[in-house]
Amino acid sequence: MKHCVFAAAIMAIGIIMSGSKAFQGGLLAQEASVLSPSDPWAEFALSSSARAKATSWREKTVSNKPERAFEETTETMCPDKVHSRVTKKGRATVEFYQIGATVYDYDRGHWSETGSMWPSSSSVRCGEALPMGSMSSLEALSQGYPSSGDIASDLLTLKKSRHDIAITKGAVSRVKGSSCQEWHIAYSDLKNKRTVEFSYCVGISDHLLRRVTVDNGAQGKLETIYWDWNTNIGITPPANAIWKEPSSQQ
Repeated sequence: MKHCVFAAAIMAIGIIMSGSKAFQGGLLAQEASVLSPSDPWAEFALSSSARAKATSWREKTVSNKPERAFEETTETMCPDKVHSRVTKKGRATVEFYQIGATVYDYDRGHWSETGSMWPSSSSVRCGEALPMGSMSSLEALSQGYPSSGDIASDLLTLKKSRHDIAITKGAVSRVKGSSCQEWHIAYSDLKNKRTVEFSYCVGISDHLLRRVTVDNGAQGKLETIYWDWNTNIGITPPANAIWKEPSSQQ
């Protein structure tokens, strides 16, 4: 009988402790939300500033759109190293490295090495302006493409141009072990005459982007997650690449 009472007591303590942890977790999430700015524009300014100072990161984009399903993983090491790989239906369709002004492409089982005709893509990703004629981050998202630019900066630009933007502060989420504040955003895309809605999750501790999601329901979902900000990412190009002159050069 004593053994039964003792076992019951242990179980009761376990239940109480478990409930306490869950309650504590809820409080921590609430406190974390309070720690993030209540003004979204203040948050986006902090996010843009942190993004401009970032030295490295990894990102993964998954799209399940019926006509454009793919998965893309990219790692960036500032100022001039990028490695990107795109897969469709489980098979790699595009893979490349850009190290400074040199590009390494994988095609038909072989790596080729060539000079780049454009500014280093990694330099663009590390905070410089996008090349003229390129889509902004928000335009890319609205058309179902991953965005490698500074979304927060683009949002601030929209505000200055007096676009119609609605922003709602959401819950605190966790992405790759990091807490981030969700912001739900809807803005009028005047160029394409439609409303674009997406969620933007900003790191609580460092204001760096952790996730951006565009969910169009039956039309598909595009989601990019970010991690390993400001860590040492080793990006080494293939050693067996064959040099080729860029086709547009004489």
